[in-house]
Amino acid sequence: MKYILSISLLVLLLNSCGPNIYFATNSVSLSRNHTKIAIIPPKITLVERKTLIKEEADKQEVINQLSTTIQNDMYSWMQKRNSNRNKHKIEILDVDVTNQKLKNAKTDISNQELCKLLNVDGVLITKYSFEKKFGDQVSNIAYFLTVWSGFGFLATNKSCTINASLYYCANEKNGWTYDSGTIGIGMSSYSGMANELSKHFSKKTPYTKTQD
Repeated sequence: MKYILSISLLVLLLNSCGPNIYFATNSVSLSRNHTKIAIIPPKITLVERKTLIKEEADKQEVINQLSTTIQNDMYSWMQKRNSNRNKHKIEILDVDVTNQKLKNAKTDISNQELCKLLNVDGVLITKYSFEKKFGDQVSNIAYFLTVWSGFGFLATNKSCTINASLYYCANEKNGWTYDSGTIGIGMSSYSGMANELSKHFSKKTPYTKTQD
């Protein structure tokens, strides 16, 4: 399994030109004023052109499970980065607390309203888009033939895109954004690759930098 994941990561690297990361002016120094942030449940888009998910209700269940898994993974990685820092530390609102407060919120709630509802200094908002071109059996055969032939760029039956932003409540604007671009994810599961990508972008937030 580790071998398969490592190959998938290799394919990811072959298919990606690197993320586009934006830091607003003074975003790092302004982040030092933050004491608590919240991680909003990610918005998930799932497109399977020849899907095995026949019913829309089943597809929504998969999306809900992915959203929960990814939100918890992001929380874990952000906590790990937080514990590794020697200087400024932030509190990350517990995922269950966040979701309970959001349970009765209106669907079109603004970022500033999220700040007030959650009583935080920053809000991490993400969107994960997944696409699968054909079924698993065909995918597995094509994948191993591709790896065997050495043409890594062909093994992209599945792809993922992450868009993330860190909203600064006091400044009423995004202090940081992250756009992964479309990344081929080979044979890795959606949740497995999302976890790897969450691990990567958690290293790139203003909280991990020492200066602007």
